[in-house]
Amino acid sequence: MKKVVFMVVFTLCLASATVAHASVYDISFVGITEYPDFAGDGGYDTWYKWTYQVWLQDYTPGAGEALSHFTLGLENCWTSDDNPELQALIMTAPGYENEALGSDPSRDYEDAVLGPDNKTGLTGIKWDSKGDYQLDADDEIDRFYFIIPSNLATYGKAVVKTGQTNFENPEIKSPACPDDGCEVPEPATMMLLGGGLLGLVGFRRKQI
Repeated sequence: MKKVVFMVVFTLCLASATVAHASVYDISFVGITEYPDFAGDGGYDTWYKWTYQVWLQDYTPGAGEALSHFTLGLENCWTSDDNPELQALIMTAPGYENEALGSDPSRDYEDAVLGPDNKTGLTGIKWDSKGDYQLDADDEIDRFYFIIPSNLATYGKAVVKTGQTNFENPEIKSPACPDDGCEVPEPATMMLLGGGLLGLVGFRRKQI
């Protein structure tokens, strides 16, 4: 009986230790910045770079703990085959950047893909890890981005998938559908709007 109790306690302690020492990933939204290199492309005056960060805060060596892929969930308008224009926009220039920290800064990823991620249940844009180097050391950071002619934001979900675990940010900024609200007006738009309002005021004064 004592032997059975000992084995149960030992197993529970081992399981507890395994959970306590699992790797820890942090997913965050870095920001939206104007991307002047694309100014005017496609008839859009201003393009914006949306950047996201995956930070491996605490790595536990072992099978299945390195990053497999990163997926950002997107609203249906960006992924639906009914909206090929929006699909094309968000896939214009997706990419990634490595932070030169840790043992292998030259990590590489497959080209981003758009659609459902069956392993996480999200539908959005996904980057798969490739090659021998993965996010697998304390304080390593990778950033993922896309460039679109919109800075209109909503909130969605992002997931890091390892071989064993999903790490989630359940409320992270993501691009809203164009009809969901108003973008911040561009300076030229503001001048046109201001000129129109002044003309309207002058017209009303003449009528009075």
